[in-house]
Amino acid sequence: MKEKYCIFHVQGGLGKHIASTAVAKCIKNNFPERKLIVVGVYTDVFLNLPFIDRVYQLGNTSYFYQTYVENKDSLIFHNEPYFTTDHIHKRLPLIQTWCKM
Repeated sequence: MKEKYCIFHVQGGLGKHIASTAVAKCIKNNFPERKLIVVGVYTDVFLNLPFIDRVYQLGNTSYFYQTYVENKDSLIFHNEPYFTTDHIHKRLPLIQTWCKM
C-alpha cells in the first residue's frame, strides 16, 4: 500500500510555531490516515507530539522531495494565515483562520 502524507510547512517566529501545533493537530484530525510531516525552523516545538510523525529543520531536508513528494500521495500545507481576509478583518482568531485554510 502506498504511503500517504500531509506535509505542513511553517515559517515565522517561535510564537507562530507554537500556534501551528494546534493547526498540525487539525490537519491530522482531518486526514488521520496520512502521516503528518512538519518542516519548520523551531523544530523542538513539535517533538514528542503524538499526532506528528516526522519533523524536519528548514534547510536540512536532504532527499525530502524524493522521500515525500515525488510519485507520492502527498498533500502540501504551506499557507500564510496573516494575509487572509478573515484574519485582517479580525473575523476569526489566527488558529481558526489557519485551520480553515
